[in-house]
Formats: sequence, C-alpha cells, structure tokens
Amino acid sequence: MDRLHFLQFIAVHPLYRCRGIGAKLLDFAIAKAESHRVSLVRLHVQVSNGSAIQFYQKRGFVIAETTKNYYNRCIPADAYVMQKQLQM
Repeated sequence: MDRLHFLQFIAVHPLYRCRGIGAKLLDFAIAKAESHRVSLVRLHVQVSNGSAIQFYQKRGFVIAETTKNYYNRCIPADAYVMQKQLQM
C-alpha cells in the first residue's frame, strides 16, 4: 500500500517566478516526503492553470483524476489531482 503525502499549497509571488524558487520549494517538499518513506505525492491544481500544470508535469507529476467543484471561489471550480510516484 502506498504511503500518501498530499501537498496542500505551494505558491511563488508573481514578481519572483521563473527564478527556480518554486522548483526548490517542491524539491524540498518531495525530499521531506521521501525522508518519511512516502511513496506517492498528490496535489490539486485548477484545471485552467496551464502554467502550474506544466510546472508539475515537468517535474514528473501526472494527472490522475478530476475533482468536480473542488474550489469554492474560482471559476472553473474543477481541479486536477496530480500525482508523482516516489522511489523508495
């Protein structure tokens, strides 16, 4: 059975994007998950957030499913659940 870690929130202020900060934050979160012997990392991303989807895909995440009406104050409200299998 997979040990699951759900990444709740990661963000970089627009003025500081494209400087590798997001990648370092994600690398840190994944390293922490690996240190706790987690084998699967999952997260939600808004279906219309193409730049975030591309960011995660570039780092090995795949779209696993769609959650309808996940967001309360966003349009569209649907989210992709993206996941990355970690090496144990």
